[in-house]
Amino acid sequence: MTPAKFIETCDDAALEILLTEMVNRGFGVPTLDAIKNNLNKTSYNDFAIIIAKSLNIDYENIRNDDRLHKYITDLSLDITMQFKAIQSTLFSADLKLNWFSYIGSNLTTTRPFCLAMTEKNYFHECEIPKLLEGNFPEFEKHEGVFDDDTELPVGLYPHTDESNFRIYRGGYGCGHAISPIPESAVPDKVKSALYETEEYKNWKQNNK
Repeated sequence: MTPAKFIETCDDAALEILLTEMVNRGFGVPTLDAIKNNLNKTSYNDFAIIIAKSLNIDYENIRNDDRLHKYITDLSLDITMQFKAIQSTLFSADLKLNWFSYIGSNLTTTRPFCLAMTEKNYFHECEIPKLLEGNFPEFEKHEGVFDDDTELPVGLYPHTDESNFRIYRGGYGCGHAISPIPESAVPDKVKSALYETEEYKNWKQNNK
């Protein structure tokens, strides 16, 4: 398979996975068609307008409704970022990459979990369970808190788990990305510290 064909195949698969997820979240045919026909083909603002129209919402008239406006902008961003995250997940699986970098700019509204993750930056696949538990120093440093209902860090989607964290990342309206990276790109100090842990040893034993 040529590189171009591989990318095309991953893009098609990523779109199917995204659309399936949107169905599971209760979105109907108009929104699915809007995504299929316009994702990555328009500006972000135009895409938000298209998504709003697919939900029978007049985007131009909701600017004074802060909650509804935030819902549409967050939803449009989530759709775009989750598609890119699914692409990345498919690429990294094919290339057998197990190290990742949590990247993107922080804003005044950035939640503690994402502040912690961007500071941590590098993480290995085997660390994901403890990240979702908020069991890492940077989370405590940024005074991370948990959702009482989901028991996950505030902001994460309720069904976020080890299998889909790289897609959902920091949750609602998260503009950060999780980028797969080769082991050689990870600082030696970070690798050495992890390779001494039981979580890594157990992961390696189970992934021979």
